[in-house]
Amino acid sequence: MASPAPVGVVGLGLMGEVYARRLIAAGFAVTGFDVDAVKIGRLETIGAQGGSLADIARGCEPIVLAVFDTDQVEGVVAAARASKETVVIDFRVEQEDSVYPMVAAGADLHDMIRRPSPIVETAED
Repeated sequence: MASPAPVGVVGLGLMGEVYARRLIAAGFAVTGFDVDAVKIGRLETIGAQGGSLADIARGCEPIVLAVFDTDQVEGVVAAARASKETVVIDFRVEQEDSVYPMVAAGADLHDMIRRPSPIVETAED
């Protein structure tokens, strides 16, 4: 049986590094990327693998985002969608007007999961 794909972590600052450390401690393989090579090197010292955005888009499931702004989110989502259907989890904490629009405030769980948007589109939608 093949081993599961690693979890991709994009953005290895304060939050991203903590996510990666906790995933590694829980036994998950992690591939990480950051625009700062020092942060990738630090991640590699704790047992993760460094990779490019393309590596993560092709080989990781899911992809965890801990990046700074919407442009970075859109870039990662575009790369992931070009490679395969994958789950992308965005952990940014931002003001509502700067968050990439996915669902309206107050939407029920079904709408959050199935609502078509510029990010989330499937053949069934």
